[in-house]
Amino acid sequence: MQQRILIAEAETDELARIAACLNSKGYEIVPALTGLDALKQARVALPDLIILDATLPDIDGQDVCDILRRLPSTAPIPIIMLATWSSLSRALPAETGPDECLTKPFATAEVALRVNETLSRWNELRMEREAPDRMADYEPRMRWLEG
Repeated sequence: MQQRILIAEAETDELARIAACLNSKGYEIVPALTGLDALKQARVALPDLIILDATLPDIDGQDVCDILRRLPSTAPIPIIMLATWSSLSRALPAETGPDECLTKPFATAEVALRVNETLSRWNELRMEREAPDRMADYEPRMRWLEG
């Protein structure tokens, strides 16, 4: 199954450049040009990862990230924020901030590498959480031996 990536980037040329690179790597792309559109698309598409520009025209990218982290349906989705040092208006809190931050300008190969690393890390975490507790198989037998 193709992994879906939401790219929220106000600059259409930059959005197209990132989308083309990730498309060539086999990812399905969901584009968004504004913060409001990013919030809507994230809730509808439930992507595997979100690439979020810090300087969206209507809602600041940091605020979008904060909102996404507070919504139960989008909270577990990893977020990579794209920013210039000057666009980060405040410190990014660990609990509502992005998982990764890429500073502009960047090469699309760097974006693809970060996407791959982030998705791999998240997939490993999901597998660990979904793995059954191995001691649970022995628990009924242990109670029988104790009693």
